[in-house]
Amino acid sequence: MSYLRNLEQGLLQFVEENKMVSEDVVRALMPSTEDVRIQGESETTRTWYEYEEGCKEGVVWAQWLMFGGDPKIRLKDLQQETGHVRGVCGAIWGSDDLAYRCRTCENDPTCAICVACFEPAKHINHDYSMIHTGGGCCDCGDITAWNESGFCSRHSGTIQAPFFPEDIGPNFELVMETLLSEWGNKLRRAASFPDELLERQSNYITRKVAILTSLPMIGMLLSFCNCSEPLMICSGDLIASEKLGLIGLFLKSEYFLSTEALDRLNELLFKLIGNPNFKRKFAETFIHYYPQFVQDELRQISGSINGDITRMHASLNNFPVQVFTVPTLTPHLVVDLKLLDMLLDTLKEAFISCSKGDPHQLIDSRQGPMHVYKRVVNDIQLVIRHTEVADYIAQERLDLLKSWIHLLSFAQTMDSQKRQTNSHTEEESESWITAFTLEALIAELHTLFIAATAKVNFVPFLEEASNRRWDIDEDATHVHAKIGRTSAGSDVSGKIGTSNMIVPMDDEKGSISLQSRGFSSCFGYDELTDTLPVAPCVPALLLWLISECSKVFITWFFIDEYRKSSRSSRLTVRLGGRTVHRNNVFPSRSRGKANSRRFDGSSAVEVASNLLSVTSIYLMSHGTSFKDSSLVCSNSGRHVAQKWRLCPSCM
Repeated sequence: MSYLRNLEQGLLQFVEENKMVSEDVVRALMPSTEDVRIQGESETTRTWYEYEEGCKEGVVWAQWLMFGGDPKIRLKDLQQETGHVRGVCGAIWGSDDLAYRCRTCENDPTCAICVACFEPAKHINHDYSMIHTGGGCCDCGDITAWNESGFCSRHSGTIQAPFFPEDIGPNFELVMETLLSEWGNKLRRAASFPDELLERQSNYITRKVAILTSLPMIGMLLSFCNCSEPLMICSGDLIASEKLGLIGLFLKSEYFLSTEALDRLNELLFKLIGNPNFKRKFAETFIHYYPQFVQDELRQISGSINGDITRMHASLNNFPVQVFTVPTLTPHLVVDLKLLDMLLDTLKEAFISCSKGDPHQLIDSRQGPMHVYKRVVNDIQLVIRHTEVADYIAQERLDLLKSWIHLLSFAQTMDSQKRQTNSHTEEESESWITAFTLEALIAELHTLFIAATAKVNFVPFLEEASNRRWDIDEDATHVHAKIGRTSAGSDVSGKIGTSNMIVPMDDEKGSISLQSRGFSSCFGYDELTDTLPVAPCVPALLLWLISECSKVFITWFFIDEYRKSSRSSRLTVRLGGRTVHRNNVFPSRSRGKANSRRFDGSSAVEVASNLLSVTSIYLMSHGTSFKDSSLVCSNSGRHVAQKWRLCPSCM
């Protein structure tokens, strides 16, 4: 009883004398879910008020154990000792706040600093301007975003931040870890319930408990971040530990947290993300949940009459620009965690989900699908802009370029113009606006892919190609290189790997998918030497990209001709005793009793690989030879002028 009479001091004395039960004491300080369940049906507003007050009081008592005394006094002392030096500003911006951009100091166009951190004396003769922000945080002090010469006097970068005081460290980490563990358990139980069960009383209580526990916990952590850099770093390291798994819980908690709690949580993450170690752990977890969040928004679009997204994920809006623009982090995410593979697959799934497999339905006047497309394409742009990533794609992962080209081919007829002849169109569709916007985004991203291949010298590829053995199977349209892809952890410089990754452009019901192959599968040494005299100054990789894009064009030209001929007769292509019929190329799809065939963009994507082979046969049967680098007339050697027909002089 003497311990209880002394209140906080008695608690400190008890824990000091009974260190083996210190974790149990910390858990007992926080109210449990059972304290609310006991009320049963008699639950009232007062019940929740008492629980919330109990959480606040428990957090305060836990801080006494963390610091070994009055937390207000200890925090004030820490602020005086270490608060004068801050690594990263991290000031959170709201919508339409003022900030400064400096093109001389910034590492990329997404960087900015707050008005308080902008010191004109450090930006003399710099190219700077004032801007209105749409959110985010100040980059002053972040060496991955801002030049050190542009740091203000209060922010020196995280490397120069002082160490955590030794007299506080052990107790702080033990109590904080236990407290975070209890918080995480409540979040984990709340996040385990699907939305359709939310209305059940027990699930409602579980999520309400998680929300009320989160508010005082986030408030405590924010006070630590604002007080001292060492406290912020130590708190971030504990939150990022795999043992607790709190980062993933924070991201999943968006489903049920209140607006107030979610805003405070995002503010906390913005503070902690200034620490490079925390940013790395956060980025690795974030890209794991990225596809799930996009899929959730796609489900909302498909389930909505207007195609709207009723619940957007704040993390998708806030954090890609924070983690995908870091030059020291993004290459690791791309090489080791397959970030670009994930983003391209996510965009593919978005295309398929919103279009139902029909490219004509890829875009419409709804804003929901465009919101998803724009977000994913913008995130891919952030990643591709890194020099290391561009080099990696060009030297190691040409299968990513193939995947991108297949995405382009799927979007080929997204806003096809059709002549209306039967009835008057009273209201013109505004889908062209969405198509125009998406095309502009895609064009900008495609330019980045082109830049990645254009700057690579072709000489190393010629030398490596000359040392390879090439084996051509019975199908003359496929070339297989007998070399494996290098591992993710190996040196990416000067190496080319192959990939047989399947890149389907249809859902699981589709019968045919496209194959994506690397550089070695597309070019042999002879093909390179045949091509280079035509354009000796063009890098070989750029020629390969031109070749792949040309194949897409030729495929579509062939389909146009096929559509015309299919209206009147059966298409038959014959070459050297080998006959290819239309029915063997285009798979049929039954609808009810009728058996009809579609030759729109969706069908083209499904059978593009077969079409390419048939196109080559058709061209050769008409006296035209097809090469990977370009399509030339076999008679004159000139480029074909109109689609895939012969040159006018050879007609």
